[in-house]
Amino acid sequence: MRDSSATAHSARLAPPPRRGASRSIAVRAVPALRVARCDSPGRRACVRTPRPPPSSTPLEVLVVSFRIIRRAIPAVVLPCVAALGACRDALAPDTHPGVELNRLGASQLRLAKAGDTVYGRNNNIRYFVGNGPIILLAPHGGPKGTSEWPARRCGVNSNDVYAPELARAMRLQIYRQTGRWPHLIENRLDRKYLDANRDVAEATCGSSLAAISWREYHTFVDSAKARAVARYGAALVLDVHGQSNDARINVGYSGLSGQELRRGRSTIEAQEASSSIRHVSRRSPLTYERLVRGSHSFGSLLSAAGYRAIVGQRDSMPATADTAEYRWGGYSVNRHGSRDGGTVSALLLENNRAVRSDLDLRARYARDIVPRVLAPWMREHMGIEIMP
Repeated sequence: MRDSSATAHSARLAPPPRRGASRSIAVRAVPALRVARCDSPGRRACVRTPRPPPSSTPLEVLVVSFRIIRRAIPAVVLPCVAALGACRDALAPDTHPGVELNRLGASQLRLAKAGDTVYGRNNNIRYFVGNGPIILLAPHGGPKGTSEWPARRCGVNSNDVYAPELARAMRLQIYRQTGRWPHLIENRLDRKYLDANRDVAEATCGSSLAAISWREYHTFVDSAKARAVARYGAALVLDVHGQSNDARINVGYSGLSGQELRRGRSTIEAQEASSSIRHVSRRSPLTYERLVRGSHSFGSLLSAAGYRAIVGQRDSMPATADTAEYRWGGYSVNRHGSRDGGTVSALLLENNRAVRSDLDLRARYARDIVPRVLAPWMREHMGIEIMP
């Protein structure tokens, strides 16, 4: 102790460095700590010396470890799981949790709320539940495969590439601009396994398992229609597709082919009774021919917004009767529109490749179609105001 004190004393009394000499940091030696027993009499201050821990048995170690883990779960593990889930939803927006129809039950589907996502068997069909008067359909273009049944050997098997992505972009923009979620029903299966826009025979090519997903798809559409009609008295179905044969956007109506359009006004007027917008035509002061290709038609509004469309005032009929130039109708439009009665009208939107595959153009198209096409068309022809 004497040597240590002397060393410390000499360190404290070291003279300061001369001016001009290189500076250095003086290190002060720390004297050894004298430890007093706390139970010694007359000690005002003391330091408790820790006792060596007793040897623990394996069972005691296991119990202590379990207690630590149990306390860490709410503080550490759960926030980490939540963060991972948030990252998953941000990176993969098509994997939101849902409820399978076979567990929920078709009769209890009404319990789902706006913003919920409901799935069919094996997540083959997805229903984004809405609370607005617009219903979006995406029957083709899903990326999902299956090993439960073989690929279809009938009908058309090519996908409408990026059509589901366009439908989701439209869904988001409709919500942002109107404050109400549109309904969106997607077939997530590749078209070679299920074509949801055909009757069940052609849609499934005889597969009983594929027929389950087909029925779920149209059950979801029927549920969306019932919700919208109950709240607004009417609804509009947009069947979102994709085509690469024409730079224009095809706006189609059931019962009105390119051949009928080329025959003139009287032929068009005769098709009103079989139209998928029959309810709109009955309440509109415009003739059916003006409703289809007049200045206030859906196609004309699209063209005025900068997205050239057929059929409308500018492009009132296709150059030929070839269905590759003008596509119309389809199973979903026929079934879910007002051709056979009711107040739900349906339109076919065959979108060109550019508005589907180009990310910037897709976002702009989805944004523009709400205030410049959907809002004025539904306001004038359906009496429904969707803008706040």
